[in-house]
Order: sequence, then C-alpha cells, then structure tokens
Amino acid sequence: MELTEQQLLRNMPNARRQAGVFVPVLNAAMSRHQINTPQRKAAFLAQIGHESGQLQFLRELGGDNYLAKYDTGPLAERLGSTPAPDGEGQRYRGRGLIQITGRKNYQVCSAALFGDQRLMEKPELLEQPEWAAESAAWFWWVRELNALADHGDFAGLNAVLLKALPYLLAAGLAFAALFGAYTHGVTVTDNKWKAANADQALLKAKGLAAETGKARTTEQGWQQNSNQVGKDARVQIAAAAADGIVADAAGDGVRDAAIKLAAAAGNVSCDTGAIERGAAATRAAMVLSELFQRADKRAGELAKAFDQSRIAAMACEASYDAIAKSID
Repeated sequence: MELTEQQLLRNMPNARRQAGVFVPVLNAAMSRHQINTPQRKAAFLAQIGHESGQLQFLRELGGDNYLAKYDTGPLAERLGSTPAPDGEGQRYRGRGLIQITGRKNYQVCSAALFGDQRLMEKPELLEQPEWAAESAAWFWWVRELNALADHGDFAGLNAVLLKALPYLLAAGLAFAALFGAYTHGVTVTDNKWKAANADQALLKAKGLAAETGKARTTEQGWQQNSNQVGKDARVQIAAAAADGIVADAAGDGVRDAAIKLAAAAGNVSCDTGAIERGAAATRAAMVLSELFQRADKRAGELAKAFDQSRIAAMACEASYDAIAKSID
C-alpha cells in the first residue's frame, strides 16, 4: 500500500504543503529501493523526518564556522575532502532528506543516481524533492538498512547511521513513534469502524424489536424462538465488537444459529395456522442462512462490514414480513 498525504501529515504535521509535494516522489523512491513493508517504511520515514525537520529543510543549516568541520580536520578527511581549507565543507554540506554529506558520498551518490558526476558540479540537485527522496532511499538501500528494519534492530540501525547522521536519540524516538503508527494505526482504525458497525447493527435490532413487539406477543411459540435467536445474535455482535472483527460475525456461529432456527421453526403442530406460520418462519431462516453464507465467502475484506449491515437489514426485513403474514 502506497503512502498517502494524510498518513504523512499525521506523522509529520510540520510538513504542511510539502507533504503533497513529497508523497509521489517518496512512493516512487521507496518502491525502487524495496522500502515496501510497514516496518521498513516506518524506519525510513522516521529517519528522513528527523533529518529534514519534517520535510522542511533539504540543506544542512549552519554558517561557515560550523561547516568548516567538513572542510579540514579528521571528519573532513573521513568524508573525502581535500586537506586544504578550500570551501569543500560548505559546498558538500548535508543535502537531501537524509543529508548526503562530504565529497566522497556525493561522488558515490551521483554515480548511483545519474551514472555520472553531475552532483560534483551541481550539488544543489539534492535539494529538489525528487532527488532529495531518491538519494535518501538509495542511502538506505545501499547500506542494507531494510534488513535491520525487518528485524526491529534499532541498535544496528543506529550503529550504521552513526558515522553519517547526528542526533540519533531524537531519530530513535521518532522511529518508535512512526513504527507504532504504521504497525498498529491501521488495525486500530479498522477496529473502530467495525465496532461502530456492530453498534449500528445492535441499534437496528433494537428498533426492529420495538416495532414488532406487539405482533410477536401474540405468538408465544415464535417469541421463544425469536428470543433465543436475538440472544445469540447479541452475543455474536458483542464478541465482534470486542475483537474488532465484525467481518467474522457472519461466519459459522451465525450460520449455525440460522440453521437451528430453521429446525426449530419446522417443528410445529398439525394445526393449519401453525403449519403456515412454521413454513413462513422456515423460509425466513433459510434466507438468513443463505445471506450469511454469502457474507462468509467474503471474509477478510474490509468492505464486508458494510455488506453485512446490508445483508442483516435484508434478513430482518424478510423475517419480519414472514412473521407478520403468519400472524395475520
């Protein structure tokens, strides 16, 4: 599933309008570099969110004095800069969503992204959204950070990033927050929707009971069966709401209840009126069974929750019509 603008803003609210700009290029870059699971995306987005100030800064901030550390000295040497104070530290400052820094890293990144050394002449290219995202995904992939993200190896991620990226504690906290959002956010949202559908179904059942109460009181035999089915249905709905899986409420348990109803409805006396009422109730039970079997075939789909509500309404209407006719 691709990243959406809403998801990005939920985790990087300071991105504001930049979110819409970066969503397509991030999706393309993550796809090309196999950042394609919730764990991988969470780790990657946490890191780039920290490094870029939530997509606001694509160039490392700081004056000449601050950037001089990339120009001369041990850090400059490690990053491949010339020993002379010639301004390379300022020229090859951190850029992109993951802050590619230093002559050596620019050379390797340029060869990977363009097949030439154009970044050495135009390092500002990494400040463009497309190449800012692409360079970050390349950095992630070439250092094999996907494998570490797969195993939740935060210490390993930090160890790899330590040589190039500062403020790892803050990045780690951001990683934890985004990891939770990606691995649990969708489940929580789905559960809320399913619980809401369960509540809606229960309200519909209560409304139907109120409307048909007078008619049902005239038929004691039906009342007993109806009470039992209603009790079973409420148990199913309560269990579904607790588990957050209303979709499974149309499974074996409900189908068994419909079959039991058909059997109970068919066990009537020889009285002509009772036979007619039993036949009508049996047909209603068969409708319940058939409809819930249809719903069960779609188990596992999120859209089934809405389909079940429609089927439940159809079943209740069919049952009520059959019972009303038998009472008349």
